[in-house]
Amino acid sequence: MGRKGKSGKNSFKKLHSEGIHKKDKIILNNATYESWSEIDTIVLQWIYGALSDNLLVRILEPDTTTYESWKKLSSIFLNNKGSHATALEHEFNNLKLSTMSSLEDYCQCLRIWPRNSTMLKVW
Repeated sequence: MGRKGKSGKNSFKKLHSEGIHKKDKIILNNATYESWSEIDTIVLQWIYGALSDNLLVRILEPDTTTYESWKKLSSIFLNNKGSHATALEHEFNNLKLSTMSSLEDYCQCLRIWPRNSTMLKVW
C-alpha cells in the first residue's frame, strides 16, 4: 500500500487503526455480529487500499462501516457523472488518428466510447 506524502501517513494510520477500533465494538455474546464485523473491517480495508489518496481522504472516517464508505464513494461518483460525461464526449469528439500511436489504438478508442457513455447513463 506504499502511500506517500502527508495525507498518505495519516491515511495509513487511519487505515490500520480501523480494525483495532472495531474490536472494541464487538458484542461478545453475538457470534454473528462478531463475524460480520470482522468481514466488514476486511472489506473496508480492501476498499481503502484500492483507492487513490484523493478519494481515500474524502471517505476516511473513524468508526465507519463498509456500507457507509461505499455510499460516500457512490455519491462522489454520481455527483461527478455529468462533468465526466462531458469530458469523455469532448475527448471523443477531438480524437484524431494522427494523435494515436496506431490505427488499432484509434479503433480501440472508437469501440470504447459507446460502452463508457452507456455506463454513465445507467448510473
